Amino acid sequence: MQPLQLQRRRSRIHINRVRIRAFLADSAAKNSPRWVYEQRLYLEWWRKRLNGERTAVCLRQKDFLERIAEILQQAHSAQYHRLAVIKRFCSWLVERGELTPIEHQLEGLTVSFFD
Repeated sequence: MQPLQLQRRRSRIHINRVRIRAFLADSAAKNSPRWVYEQRLYLEWWRKRLNGERTAVCLRQKDFLERIAEILQQAHSAQYHRLAVIKRFCSWLVERGELTPIEHQLEGLTVSFFD
């Protein structure tokens, strides 16, 4: 007889405006107003691209990393900052307990990874 394996079903996590506002509020305590403004612009850019018309990309999805690579390659500028901001956003979700460290697929990536 196999031992009973219990798995807690984790909810889907998307980049949404509520999470963006909470992230920026935390960021404002540590960063310059200019950088917080730029973080907002980059997170809105990611939100629009990850939350498509048909389906939104869950940050826990197995293909999340591939989607990030596809989207980032389409960016004509500021790839480093776009990646830095979404990585920091995911790290913040880990700090809040919304993502586990294992689910943070962007940890350790650099822009050169996508070249």
